[in-house]
Amino acid sequence: MTSEPISSMSQLLSSMEPELDPDKTLILRSAEAEKHHLALTFPCRKITLRVHSSLEAIEFLPVIAGELATDGISTNCVSAYYHDHLFVLAPDGERALSVLREPQRRSKRTSHSEIGS
Repeated sequence: MTSEPISSMSQLLSSMEPELDPDKTLILRSAEAEKHHLALTFPCRKITLRVHSSLEAIEFLPVIAGELATDGISTNCVSAYYHDHLFVLAPDGERALSVLREPQRRSKRTSHSEIGS
């Protein structure tokens, strides 16, 4: 591998061994995988959590993953520097968004009922 930044998919693929190492994971758009003749092993939806979370925030993703698991939704979590990403099976995408938005809906209902009191 080169220590230079990789600027394209072709450059990334050419820097790998002829057979993909089972310890390497690529997260690609399906069109990009197909273009390079890579098998899709986990067709999924990406959900970006648009909240700035610190890499030191130890319990953030386990709580989110736990909420989804309670509803029977499996997730692969990827922590990035500014945002975290969840990858859920494609058919579970909309349901996962609904589960993740439910606390916001409950919070709005609670604040509206407190205003009316």
